Amino acid sequence: MTWVNRLDPRGILIQIAVLLLASVRLVALDTPRPALALQVSSESAPAGAWTQIQVYSATPQLIVQGSITMDLDPAVFGNITGIAVFSAVGDAIGFATVQSRHLEAHFSSKSGGIGQLPGIPVFTVQVPVLATAPAGSKNTITLDPGTSQWTTRKARFIQFR
Repeated sequence: MTWVNRLDPRGILIQIAVLLLASVRLVALDTPRPALALQVSSESAPAGAWTQIQVYSATPQLIVQGSITMDLDPAVFGNITGIAVFSAVGDAIGFATVQSRHLEAHFSSKSGGIGQLPGIPVFTVQVPVLATAPAGSKNTITLDPGTSQWTTRKARFIQFR
């Protein structure tokens, strides 16, 4: 093994290279994460009917994995009965924990096909509208990203906006 004196030109070059690599690493850690804008469809359904809540990516993305939490208003909705996630190539998989009107969904696609096609939802939730729901009432559905992290082919972690 050959030792290089740090005052030797080769040693100085090595020190500069190490400092440059360390500064590039710090810049990469400080770079803000890209944001992912999700949109919830605006559906209408009469009391006593069923509705499908559709969640879209505002712009096409190559989503490899994600998770989300959603709570629905108990004065308007019954218990969640179905959840689906969609991929452009059909390789989406996932699981969800559902308790009445609360869900935590986790999903992935090896190809990154989730959110890729405009007009195709990232995922959907099927739920009945209660027969006692007031006619003409409107309800805001809020997605809670909480501690979820989404990964795309281009960005490791995505924040919601």
